[in-house]
Amino acid sequence: MKKIVVVKSGQGGRGGFLSEEGGRKIMELARQFGQDIAGGSSLIIASKDPSSFESGKILGDFLGIEARNRHRASISPNDVVAYILEIVELVNLRKNDVDIVFLVVGNKIDWLVPSLVGHHAGLRLRWDEVDKDKEAWIIDCEKRTLVHIP
Repeated sequence: MKKIVVVKSGQGGRGGFLSEEGGRKIMELARQFGQDIAGGSSLIIASKDPSSFESGKILGDFLGIEARNRHRASISPNDVVAYILEIVELVNLRKNDVDIVFLVVGNKIDWLVPSLVGHHAGLRLRWDEVDKDKEAWIIDCEKRTLVHIP
């Protein structure tokens, strides 16, 4: 695994499903990733909530990620510790199979994920080093760097 990309799910609408505006933002990010993250095999892990799952589907469709490489977390992000542990376990299971892992997370804990998952990848990040206002973060596991995506 070379990179972990943490993506804030698109804004939810009625019933927690992705709003039209949220879908547009995810498509903008997908276009940017298409330019910035080329080649390699990818895996998408989306949070359990509907807007994260739909956001992951949009990313996967746009980036051409095979259905077998798309997963939905089974634990609710409301249980932050169990949720992070599940994500880390899923990443560990596939880290030798893929180059890039996309984590699509709900807006409640999105800013926590880069520091916690980055720490697991060997990156020593403090929570206050993660810009909470960004839409995505790229953790380069080889260079051990964090890049904020506007």
